[in-house]
Amino acid sequence: MSTAEGTPRRRASDPAAKKPSSPQNGTLILIGGNEDKQSEKVLLHEIAARTAGGKLIIATTASEIPLENWKVYRDIFCEMGVTEVEHLHITSRESTFVGKHLETLRNAKGIFFTGGDQAMVTSKIGGTPIFREVEKIYQSGGVVAGTSAGAAVMSAVMITAGIGDEAHSHKDAFITMPGLGFLTDVMIDQHFAQRKRLMRLLGAVAQNPRFLGIGIDEDTGIVVKNDRFHVAGSGSVYVLDAAEMTATNADDTKNAPLSLYNMKLHVLNCKDQFCLLTRRPLNQQERRH
Repeated sequence: MSTAEGTPRRRASDPAAKKPSSPQNGTLILIGGNEDKQSEKVLLHEIAARTAGGKLIIATTASEIPLENWKVYRDIFCEMGVTEVEHLHITSRESTFVGKHLETLRNAKGIFFTGGDQAMVTSKIGGTPIFREVEKIYQSGGVVAGTSAGAAVMSAVMITAGIGDEAHSHKDAFITMPGLGFLTDVMIDQHFAQRKRLMRLLGAVAQNPRFLGIGIDEDTGIVVKNDRFHVAGSGSVYVLDAAEMTATNADDTKNAPLSLYNMKLHVLNCKDQFCLLTRRPLNQQERRH
């Protein structure tokens, strides 16, 4: 996939991609935002099915309207048969050391991070006892899920908005910063087609070519387990792979339009599967194994 004619001025500094690490124990469910909450609720059912009979935590740390979000998701998951739903809202990093928050997380079968601002999640819980309890949920085979910002925060490096979604061809159109790291060597972008974020993700991957870029549409998600994921929901998932990218001007100091050569793009839809280790979609025979 080429985005410009002629030869870009610079070659990619790291065209050989490292294979992404993926979950060893639990399940990640990453949703592109604005998931269906009224009719079939396919994506929320993916979470409920894996936490029914246990405790599910609704984490609203990213949200500016935490109580409203908590009540909406509490009612939905209770109707779906999740027997115990509890609220976790962290207002400051200092509060992560408070015993009541840690007690809320103990023995949970899953945790769901709502949307908002992903930087609020990493700055408040990264490296804290709260984060270690979330890791325990995952390492014990539980579910760690998120929608919108709650999905973006799951990768080791996350994308946040810079000067705005409209300025995709400029190098300042996005900022990358450390995420929670449940997926390494992957960057997640959300509200993908709806907010026209293809150029943003292309730029981020061009600057970080060992990472896979995964763009997720609204009302769409990926369910990640054992080095592979499948797609659920009504939209598409876009996987950008720079392993064979031969040249780009992404590291130029000027705000020139982006040029890159041989960027691989996969477009996946409901029930499609993708292997994170081999970096390719799975055919029908491979899906059965």
